[in-house]
Amino acid sequence: CWSILKEKAFSGGEVPEEFNLIRQQILKWCNGLPLAASVLGGLLRIKRKEEWLSIVENRLLNLKEGDNSVEQILKLSFDNLPSALIRKCFGYCSIFAKDSEIERDLLIELWMAEGFLEPVLCNQSLMEDVGDQYIRVLLHSSLLEEVKYNWKTCYKMHDLVHDLAESISKPECVKSENGGIDNYNQVRYLAINSSDGITRKILNDTSASVRTLFVTRSISGDMLPKFKNLHVLNLHGAGLKELPPSIGKLKHLRFLDLSNSGIKTLPESLCKLYTLQTLRIDCLRYQDGFPVQ
Repeated sequence: CWSILKEKAFSGGEVPEEFNLIRQQILKWCNGLPLAASVLGGLLRIKRKEEWLSIVENRLLNLKEGDNSVEQILKLSFDNLPSALIRKCFGYCSIFAKDSEIERDLLIELWMAEGFLEPVLCNQSLMEDVGDQYIRVLLHSSLLEEVKYNWKTCYKMHDLVHDLAESISKPECVKSENGGIDNYNQVRYLAINSSDGITRKILNDTSASVRTLFVTRSISGDMLPKFKNLHVLNLHGAGLKELPPSIGKLKHLRFLDLSNSGIKTLPESLCKLYTLQTLRIDCLRYQDGFPVQ
């Protein structure tokens, strides 16, 4: 744990004497778990020396000893993220199921659609650049883990980190398998993987408040216009044959994912989505005169 913590916090450089003096006290809270050491090291890495000394003295050494020391360290790391918007981006990731590998571009596009990426006017940063900065902060904090492939970069969350994201994002962010939602009016980000009957009931009850909607089942054309405040509609893998023309009534929609959904044509009403930033669709290529996915 000490090796992991040093590498994460000081990138292999010299460890300040003040830190060495309280080594045993800090390691006690890691409880022999690499995740705790990595998260704690990441927290210290993004802070100035004076700040992390204060965190260690005023917060870490006052943690209550017990079985949930890792959860306390994770919460401490979250509380010390540099901005409220980064904390929102982190909590939003809980809309994905545990063990999900989230594509880098997809994650940034979703954050962008929800208005979490505010460009810095003084240096005219693009929202995508701001998203990259937020991802780096979460990686340094060990709240995200990077998974690299030859063709793309993805991110994962450790199960305990995902539990933290769920706890801090409720009741705004909900994944519903069975329709059990306590307060529909507070739901902002909703992922549904239920039977069609339950799906329709949930959609009816939450339509006024939801801004992000992930649906793996079909959604009827008469339901769509009820989501007047919808910013994100993810129909990836929903098994739709066509997109209802009523899609054009979602005036605030910024992100639409139709990939792997079976949709072959798009309605002309799609052109009425004047605020749309991202459209994800499957492209077809032809081989020997036949379309290949």
